[in-house]
Amino acid sequence: MIILYILLAILGSFVLFFTGGVIYAYNRTYKMPKVRAVYSNEKQQNEIMKSLVDELYSYPYEEIYIKSYDGTRLFGRYYHVSDGAPLQIIFHGYRGFAVKDACAAAKVSRELLHNMIIVDQRGHGKSGTNTTCFGIKERHDVVAWAWYAYNRFGDGTPIFLTGASMGGNSVLMAIEQKLPKTVVGVISDGSFSSPTKVIKYTINANHIPKILLPYTSTYVAGLLCGFNLAASSPTKAVKGSDMPILIFHGTNDSIVPCEMAKEIYDASSSSNKFLYIFEGAGHVLCYATDPEKYTNAFKQFVELCLNQKNILYKGETL
Repeated sequence: MIILYILLAILGSFVLFFTGGVIYAYNRTYKMPKVRAVYSNEKQQNEIMKSLVDELYSYPYEEIYIKSYDGTRLFGRYYHVSDGAPLQIIFHGYRGFAVKDACAAAKVSRELLHNMIIVDQRGHGKSGTNTTCFGIKERHDVVAWAWYAYNRFGDGTPIFLTGASMGGNSVLMAIEQKLPKTVVGVISDGSFSSPTKVIKYTINANHIPKILLPYTSTYVAGLLCGFNLAASSPTKAVKGSDMPILIFHGTNDSIVPCEMAKEIYDASSSSNKFLYIFEGAGHVLCYATDPEKYTNAFKQFVELCLNQKNILYKGETL
């Protein structure tokens, strides 16, 4: 009988530990707050990025709502710059803010006279659900936005999918999905090479007990969030596609190590792939570190993609 009690106590302790680990991992990794924070530029430390955010906030936009593959309501801001122009659809990062994370790409896009849709990713801002999925579900949201743009603007409007951090992850993983033929290029800034790898890196970097990794990477995603964290990754998605890709990353990125950008680049089978490393740049701060290098690379990539499709935009007609 004593042995039975001991076994039950051990089993109970295991159940409590497992349940506690799942709850902790869910709250820390995937759950988004019910009351969502509003971005304050006062917290922005980099003056260049702060000025870009202020500039973007000064422009008028149209509010857009669409539904994703699973019925989730998604919100985006459409910025009209020029009639008939190419379109940039821009996605922000994990627990990020759309206007903050999109400000650098938006700056260059306006210089190119491109129109833009800046998206609140699921679980963020005005978009629905209370979980974030490290790009696994978000890749399908990217596809939904691309098809929305195709249906609204027609088959004469080239589309670029652009993302920062997890947003870059989302657009890269969307490559292996069924996208409209008008998607001509993908731009990623500070993306991680796989969801499981970045979670493991974060656990190690923040000295979180490694024993919690299985709860975070497997059980929580599957049991509570309804997705398989290993279902895809940027390195997997780019292997079988010839989609042109442009990758930015900083050497001082403490959130996503620079090596992950190289992994994505090396994995890509595209005949038009470009990797730009910014010495000393922090996470998604490539533009702030070297605006000229970032802008030139961005514009050259856009021109290449449009030339490849024989639809070089001149600023007035397509």
